[in-house]
Amino acid sequence: MVISSSAVAPPGQLLRGGEVVIERPDLDYDATVIIHELHFNMNYPTVFATVDVIIRKGNKLLLGRKAKQNKFRFLGGFADPALDNSYEDAAKREAKEESNLIVKSVKYLGSTRIDDPRYRGTEHCIITHLFLAEEWNGEPVASDDIAELKWFDEATLSENDFVAEHDVLWKLYCATKE
Repeated sequence: MVISSSAVAPPGQLLRGGEVVIERPDLDYDATVIIHELHFNMNYPTVFATVDVIIRKGNKLLLGRKAKQNKFRFLGGFADPALDNSYEDAAKREAKEESNLIVKSVKYLGSTRIDDPRYRGTEHCIITHLFLAEEWNGEPVASDDIAELKWFDEATLSENDFVAEHDVLWKLYCATKE
């Protein structure tokens, strides 16, 4: 977004390179805001930012299962620009929404592309940010789109215990412990 100190064209007029002049009465100074075509051009693939949280208590991990699925997953979801100021905030919010746990802090473990079935066959994808939470308040209760929460002994878990799109997160987590 480029902010110009003077009006270069009437609002709504298309400028060079696909820029459009819009009015911004919310600004407290005289300015014209130009939104570049790049931000709205669907010729560029979209990367959807998500977060996933590993809730760990000693050697146990809290995993969730969605209805109509047999395998488990880490808690998480899309980062929400209306609610989250950071990916850490998003991770805490998602943990609260799906487990009722109020996470005190999270530790960033890494990021990776997720093979999400909603975007297979398209140029769009999800890249998730994986966090570890070891301190929280409350007792876990399945909510939002999670039908069941269950504690698993970390030593007995394998990628076969996870939904297909989360086996890469399990591998990422295991790699951080090596």
